[in-house]
Amino acid sequence: TLLDSFLSTPARQLSLKNYPRSLYDLKVGNGKTINLAEIDITRDRERGLPRYNDARRQLLLPPLSSIDDLTDDVEERELLKSVYTDIEQVDFMVGCLADKERPEGFAFGIVPYHIFVVMASRRLLSDRFFQEGLTVENYSSFGIQYLLGTNFRDILVRHYPGLDEKIPTNPFAM
Repeated sequence: TLLDSFLSTPARQLSLKNYPRSLYDLKVGNGKTINLAEIDITRDRERGLPRYNDARRQLLLPPLSSIDDLTDDVEERELLKSVYTDIEQVDFMVGCLADKERPEGFAFGIVPYHIFVVMASRRLLSDRFFQEGLTVENYSSFGIQYLLGTNFRDILVRHYPGLDEKIPTNPFAM
């Protein structure tokens, strides 16, 4: 049922307006409440994440000149301006969620997209089992054929054959 719901419900865009309201006033032990959104921003600052425009510069993307350049949504712009007086102050995660510049079909903006592409390729290129270790000695003939001839859809159908008709050719492009 859970997988069926994932297949029939398209993923939503990661944005400022889809953070669950219940996480702003989350009840924890002893009757205390926490604001999870606030904790996310605080922890990003504690970890030394750059502000959004600094992250753009580090990724060799042109920095934005004002909050007006970040989003076309008037309500979001006004909200951002009520918290930040300058584009240089916008926190990393806030900028990522508000950014109107998004690659086609992606749920997130250009900055996390660049980070994702760099990290995904780095992990594949540095994993010896995807590089020099992709041999019959490590995987067997059957293993090599399986690795090279199997895609994500094949794996889903093997484990959930009842959903064969519902799983698209590319499960990532729904």
